[in-house]
Amino acid sequence: DYQYSGQGMVNQAQYVMQYMEGQGWGYQYPEQGLEGHYSGQTTRQIGRIHSSMPAQIRETATQCIIERNIMNSELYRELKNNGVDFNEDYRTWNKDKMLQKIAFVMGLDYHMDPDMSYALTADNLIKILAIQMRFRCGIPVVIMGESGCGKTRLIKYMCDFAAQSTETRNIFILKVHGGTTQKDIKDCIENAEAWAERNQMDGLDTVVFFDEANTTEAIGLIK
Repeated sequence: DYQYSGQGMVNQAQYVMQYMEGQGWGYQYPEQGLEGHYSGQTTRQIGRIHSSMPAQIRETATQCIIERNIMNSELYRELKNNGVDFNEDYRTWNKDKMLQKIAFVMGLDYHMDPDMSYALTADNLIKILAIQMRFRCGIPVVIMGESGCGKTRLIKYMCDFAAQSTETRNIFILKVHGGTTQKDIKDCIENAEAWAERNQMDGLDTVVFFDEANTTEAIGLIK
C-alpha cells in the first residue's frame, strides 16, 4: 500500500493479459472482459472475449481487436463446461452473486459474508480478482490510492472471506509511519511466517500488508 496524492494510474488489464498468457485456467477471471483501473478510483470495461474460433478480445465500443488467438476451441469448451459464462454481465450481480464468484476463484466449497456492512461493488470485485490472480502467479501486490479510499478494508475483507473463520489469522497489517524501524518490519514478517506454515496446510494464503509503506526510511527492506 502506497500513500500518494493527485492522479495515478494502475492498468489492471495488463495483469489479466499477462495471467491469461501464462495460466490456462486463469481465463475464468476476465470472463466479462478486461478491466482498466484509472485514477485510483473506478473501473470500466475495455474489452470482451468473443467466442469466435480462435477466440479474440474486442474493444467493447469499437469492436476493434485487442488480442488475437487468446485460447483454442478446446479450452473455450472446457471453460464453458465448468461454468464460465462469457456473456454474463458482472455489473448486474448482487453481493451474494459476487461472493459466489470470489469463492469459486478461491476454491472455497462454501462461503459466508465476513462483514455484512461492507459494500462489495463491482469495482471492488474486480480489484479482489486482480489481487488473487497475482497471488496465483507469485507476484507481489502494490495498491495505490489516497488515504481513506478503502485500500486496507478491501484487503482485510478479502482475507476474512478467504479464512471463513474468526480463529484463523491470515492477514498481518503493519501501520507504517516515519518511526517504523527495520526491526518492526522483521518482527511482523516473522510472526506472519509462523502463521503461514499453519495456513499453508489448509491451502490458505497469508497476507502481510504494509499500510502506507512509503512513509518509512526502512522501505528498502520492504522492497
